[in-house]
Amino acid sequence: MKKLICKIRNFPLLFLVISVLFVSCKKDDDMQEEPDSSDIPESPEVQSVDPDKATASLIFDNMKVVSGSPPESKFSSKGTAISPIDLKIDSDTIFWTPGIVKRIKILKPENTILNFGVRVFVPGASSYIETTLREEEETDEIGILYFKFVSSNWVLPVTFPLTISPLDEEGNIVDRFEIPVKIEKPLEEGYGSGSDCNLDLENTFWEWISYNQENPPFFSAPMYPHIQPGTTFGCCIDGISSPGSVCTNTSDNRPLDYEIIFMRPLIFMTFIDDSEVNIAGQVYSQNLDPSTSDYCSNTPGYSESNSVAGKRGDYIVNTDCSITLENLQDDGGNGNLLDDPTRYIGGGPFIKYTLISDHFMKQTITSSGNPDGGRSLEGFGNMYERREDLSNGSLWYD
Repeated sequence: MKKLICKIRNFPLLFLVISVLFVSCKKDDDMQEEPDSSDIPESPEVQSVDPDKATASLIFDNMKVVSGSPPESKFSSKGTAISPIDLKIDSDTIFWTPGIVKRIKILKPENTILNFGVRVFVPGASSYIETTLREEEETDEIGILYFKFVSSNWVLPVTFPLTISPLDEEGNIVDRFEIPVKIEKPLEEGYGSGSDCNLDLENTFWEWISYNQENPPFFSAPMYPHIQPGTTFGCCIDGISSPGSVCTNTSDNRPLDYEIIFMRPLIFMTFIDDSEVNIAGQVYSQNLDPSTSDYCSNTPGYSESNSVAGKRGDYIVNTDCSITLENLQDDGGNGNLLDDPTRYIGGGPFIKYTLISDHFMKQTITSSGNPDGGRSLEGFGNMYERREDLSNGSLWYD
């Protein structure tokens, strides 16, 4: 599949919506004082980690484990890349818990190719990993690294440092990220009830990170392209291209191959206080533009669209500590873009949100006829990750 050309690195409209929806809705006393860290529940004690055991538990695409320390000769003594590229990563900590599809996004300069490989190393280990980005999900400015961890032989939580080094075509390191990994212990079913839930949702941001459905199979995530190829016909008369499937002479008919692309780059949900929730999202689409297509050379032209959407409503914490969204109303942009509750964010009595670890929340969708016995995320639904305050638009880290 050819690399996608999607100009969606900058999100000014979305961050405007986030700022308007989230920051302006905070109560005055919330703006004056940061939350007391003592109100946040203490996480379980983190165990020390054997670097070799951590390396053996990591899973990446097309990975190869190489004995020894990673070669540093391609990296200068000052710690800068010989062939430097200014890359950024979408988080300052890699969080993971069982059941999560973790997609690490790497921001690159426009037209930079990053599919030559990535070197991953747990400092102190006797081996390192060579892996690749997910080529079919790479856009003109974003590369995707899938991350998994085999946690079955661990007592969670665990944390360890990780070095991620994208490479150029000659194997030179172009940039390096030194980032902590935190594997969280899943919260037990029924971890609280009623007033004992202690969810501490107030002023927390949650990013939609994936949707997974088993039957029929369907997967979606931020920046994940949904591509629909097609073929249409136009005319090429004496080297002059024109749209239209019917030409005066059939010999002038020319096929045109194209790809329609749809994706949701970002969706964020924030709980403003003890009852209010706001949602902001963006939708990108690439559609065929017959008027700018060249039927003589089979070169499609495209029109692109970036749209934002906002919703506002209420949330309640149920007796089982799940969360229900209510009274969602459009609030900024085209709210209809978020009106697919089974695949993105929705409200009502049959859609519940449940914390599964300190940084992850799942959406459970129950059948409308049987709200107590519907499908859960094992085969159907969304995942969200707790993020830092994104009201200033800070999505990327060096």
